[in-house]
Amino acid sequence: MKDIGRSSALERFLETLHAGGEVSAQLDEIHVALQTSGDLLGVYGHSTSGSRSSMIGSGSHGFGTPMPAEPVYLCPGSSCSRWWLPTEGAAPPECEVYGQQLCRDRL
Repeated sequence: MKDIGRSSALERFLETLHAGGEVSAQLDEIHVALQTSGDLLGVYGHSTSGSRSSMIGSGSHGFGTPMPAEPVYLCPGSSCSRWWLPTEGAAPPECEVYGQQLCRDRL
């Protein structure tokens, strides 16, 4: 994913946040910018329900409680869509293409 840096949408969000204003419109802009740059989850995909309403109004500065990252194991060569969710006591399987253990990532 390319680095979008401090885009104008992010600048507007920070200015509004520091001024104590409503940031819903700016979050929508950032969400679209992230998705456009390759982050399919955007801002709202990291919330419990995948919507703005679950992120607004319940936590510090208008954000809800952050969700912990869910571990997942993926193809070490990023060549296929195989994935594996860890289970206690089980080692990640090997990739049949590369002969290496699947690589840990997070959802």
